[in-house]
Amino acid sequence: AIDVYRPEEFKRYCDKDDIFLTFDMYREMVKKTIESFNGLIHETAGDGIMAVFDSADDACRAAIIIADHMPEFNLRQNRLLSADRHKKPMVLRIGINTGRVLFDETRAIGELFDGIIDIAGHLQKYGKPGEVMVTENTYSAVSDKKLFVKDKVWEEKQIQLYRYTAVISKPPDPLPSEDQYKDMQKLTPVVDAVAGKSYRDIRPGELVWFTLSD
Repeated sequence: AIDVYRPEEFKRYCDKDDIFLTFDMYREMVKKTIESFNGLIHETAGDGIMAVFDSADDACRAAIIIADHMPEFNLRQNRLLSADRHKKPMVLRIGINTGRVLFDETRAIGELFDGIIDIAGHLQKYGKPGEVMVTENTYSAVSDKKLFVKDKVWEEKQIQLYRYTAVISKPPDPLPSEDQYKDMQKLTPVVDAVAGKSYRDIRPGELVWFTLSD
C-alpha cells in the first residue's frame, strides 16, 4: 500500500491543472515500477495505491525504488506548491505484508478481499514520511534483510514491524520563471525525436542523452 503523506497541505495552494498533472505523472511512475516487478494494481483511491506481487522480494524492490525515486520526481516533475509558493516535496509512506491470498482469475484484481491485503492497507499509516514499513512475515521472506531495521510492535495486531527509510531531499528551488519554463518545453520534442520515447517512458534511473542544435 502506498500513500502520499498529508496531500491536503499542498493541494490547497495549487492550480487544479498542476495537481492533475503532478498526480498523473506520479501514478504513471508508480504503475510502471510495479509492473516491472510483476506486480498488479489492486486498487486506487485518491492518492492511495494498493498492489499485489508474486513475492516479497518483488514487492520490496518495487517499493524501495519508488521511495528512493521521489527526490528526483520532486525536482523534475512535481509542480505542487506550499504556502510560501515554493515546491512542496511529495513524500510517501509505504506498507508491505506477505501471505497467501486466494486469487480468482475470473474476477478483477480489485475484487480481491483478504486480511493480508487489509493489513498492508493500514500498515503504511504506522510509518513516518519516507519509510517503507514491512511486517515480520515480509521480513522473513525477503532475501536482503540488511535493507531493513527492526522497528516497533504493532500492538493492535501483535506484529513486529521493520522499516526501510528512503532519503528525502530538501525542497527544490522555486518553480521556473515563464521564460525558463518555455525553454524547458522546447526539450520535449528533442527527447521524443532522439530517444524515440516521451518522458513518461523513461524509467527511474534511466539516462537519455541528447544534443541541442540551432
